[in-house]
Amino acid sequence: MSQPIARLLASELVQVGFAPNKLLMKLVASRIADRGENEMMRLPAQLPSHGPLRARCVYHLGMGASITEFLIAGLDLDRDDRRQVASLGGVADTIYSVFDSLLDREGYAPDIWQITPTSPDVEIREKQEIVMQLVAMYFQMLRSLTQRRPAIEASIKRAIRK
Repeated sequence: MSQPIARLLASELVQVGFAPNKLLMKLVASRIADRGENEMMRLPAQLPSHGPLRARCVYHLGMGASITEFLIAGLDLDRDDRRQVASLGGVADTIYSVFDSLLDREGYAPDIWQITPTSPDVEIREKQEIVMQLVAMYFQMLRSLTQRRPAIEASIKRAIRK
């Protein structure tokens, strides 16, 4: 989440009387980080092993999986499907974050369907590689899920078309 949006959200929460407990916030942040590390270990391919880009990926894998888990709580999914869908949410959030950083900071949008990155800049190329890896992982994970539930694939295709 960008800092201006985070500040706006915090301001809105204070206005409606929500006063977050700092200890609780640290606990939640720690759990999100742990979730992100666990999600990172479950991925079918390696992402960066160190540095700020790895930290970004871990954060978004954890946050995206946690938010997705909350959003799907009412759906009739078995435990394995629920876990897989939550992981897909983490991967989707990470794709969005890294892709968005390429647009915002570098002014460069990668062609996510290319086989190899095109930028001569090492940092941009690393982010391109990660976006392409994550997109491939997303569809690999989705295919393993939709083999058991074809209606999910149909819903996703409808949502993408809209």
